[in-house]
Amino acid sequence: MVTLRQIRYFVAIAEELSFVKAAARLHVSQPPLSSQLKALEDELDVKLLTRDSRVVELTDAGRTFLNGCRRILADLQSTVQETNRTAAGELGTLRIGAVASSIISILPTIHGQLSATMPDMEIVVDHQGSREQYLSLMRGDIDIAMLHAAPNDERLEIAPLHRESLCAIMQKTHPLASAKTFSLNMLADENFVNYPRKSAPAMFDLVISTCMLAGFSPRLRHTGDFMTMVQMVGMGMGVALVPRSLAIWSNGMITARELDGAAPTIGVELAWKKDNASTLVQRAARVILDCVTPLATAKVQFPATVQRETRPARGSVRPAATGSRHPTRSR
Repeated sequence: MVTLRQIRYFVAIAEELSFVKAAARLHVSQPPLSSQLKALEDELDVKLLTRDSRVVELTDAGRTFLNGCRRILADLQSTVQETNRTAAGELGTLRIGAVASSIISILPTIHGQLSATMPDMEIVVDHQGSREQYLSLMRGDIDIAMLHAAPNDERLEIAPLHRESLCAIMQKTHPLASAKTFSLNMLADENFVNYPRKSAPAMFDLVISTCMLAGFSPRLRHTGDFMTMVQMVGMGMGVALVPRSLAIWSNGMITARELDGAAPTIGVELAWKKDNASTLVQRAARVILDCVTPLATAKVQFPATVQRETRPARGSVRPAATGSRHPTRSR
């Protein structure tokens, strides 16, 4: 079997056309060069060089073999470099799951910071509900989740990212769309378009509790995704309570109304598996937290090799409100 040492020795001899110069270049004595070249020619059953006491020349077969060996060594060097960069978290693909509101509210800032800090990393974003993200995370289908109220699972590292208030959306021609005064209980007789609880438990529960606090139990019409919700509301099939950032996803048929009083809020959390040994994932998680919620970063036990690499973004995302909760939840 041809060895890497034989290839390197042969390339040095072929490029120098001198055993003396090749030995000096490789920092070895001449006898190992001669023995390795002979072993290589015996393995190939081909004469690669001709030589006499003063002249070393490549045969036609030797020239062909030299070109191939150069490609092998170049590919090996490139592979070693890519391997080292991958181990350092500089190369690879980051798969992010995201709820709809995070795609509008914080993902643009996060994507920009990740692209600036880790420019050779490919970022793939998958719009998923919170429950689907949790399952995808545990299966290894995504690396990082941006979801509402991550489940209590000791296998997860979790940190708050963002909170925003809810607003009501309704058909543009709805009588309350342009009313001078508006309160949630004015929608008590409406159908509420909402996600099913199995796919978005936190959002489902928040809508129900908000309506109950306003004095009524909502009549629900379920849909699996936000774009369908917008279409249903736009067609007059009901109203909906959504995070404020989603109100801009208008199809020209809906309008948004602020809720009276202290509007309820919904949070987005960042979650990844504790046992994910990928340096790329650990680096990306730190960049995201430094960018959006820098106070949460200090509570996460990142590996020593994953250092802070970016300053928090200012003016683009409101920091997560932690209240009485800890800045991170490590289960």
